[in-house]
Amino acid sequence: QARAMTAEVGRENSYQDKYLFGGHSDPANNEYNLGMFSWQKERGKKLYKHLNSKGMIKNGKIIQSQEALNEQARFAVNEINTDPSYSRTKKEFLNNPNVSYGKANEVLGNNYIRWRYTDPKYAKHHKYRNQYKALIDKQLKPIEDTNIIDEAKEKTGEIAQNVKDAVTQKQPNSKEVGGSLAN
Repeated sequence: QARAMTAEVGRENSYQDKYLFGGHSDPANNEYNLGMFSWQKERGKKLYKHLNSKGMIKNGKIIQSQEALNEQARFAVNEINTDPSYSRTKKEFLNNPNVSYGKANEVLGNNYIRWRYTDPKYAKHHKYRNQYKALIDKQLKPIEDTNIIDEAKEKTGEIAQNVKDAVTQKQPNSKEVGGSLAN
């Protein structure tokens, strides 16, 4: 589960600080995307409010820290557990420690993150996610039982940083767009 989620963060924004701790305008709908899963509209506002309540917002921006990433992950888990529109993700992903990687991708992509999972224009994002997953797998020992999942969850922040460091040098620079949600 942690590996699948961390790979999705990579697919979403290539572990770039400007997106993990900031945001950008979504070119498809001109909405502002915030944080590691590009939450937007009411979801983005709720994330901002959550992070602010935890002291993770300074001068209208997300503080660049491991704790801010942890809070974003906590927000995601809370959203999955409490919002009925993510009940499929809760049942098939979060409450299923033995979920396959393929099933995790599909459920997270279509039901939770809700990116353009089946759009041919975004097909390359499946390749990106799988490349990040391969880098994550190199950092962790193979999953032989569900106890390893707990260990992986603890290491997710460290892994994300290691993967980010490994891929930032290989990713083309993106044009930064967007601004502060605090306005």
